[in-house]
Amino acid sequence: EFSSTDLRALFQANEIVIGNYRFIRDSPDSQWTITEVSQVNSLQAWSTICKLRWKGRLSIATRGGYNFYSILRYDYMTDYIAISMFTAFYIFQLIGAGVITAPHS
Repeated sequence: EFSSTDLRALFQANEIVIGNYRFIRDSPDSQWTITEVSQVNSLQAWSTICKLRWKGRLSIATRGGYNFYSILRYDYMTDYIAISMFTAFYIFQLIGAGVITAPHS
């Protein structure tokens, strides 16, 4: 079990490493074999906001003892809701300004 100060120090001292592994197998009965491995530091691959969001998700899941996938789903759901609301607001503004009108018969 981590304490909150241990987690903060852990996240400040270390970066997230992104890994990509390719597995293949010759037949459905054979064992999986790793054919390609790629790793990159999150500082090189992500913008600052993306890096902070991932660290935040990990921190919430670790501190609260929640399932990480649940935290990820809630975060994606709130992103989807925010983008949908922004898009709806923008469309309503276009309708109110007369840019979008009903077709004339």
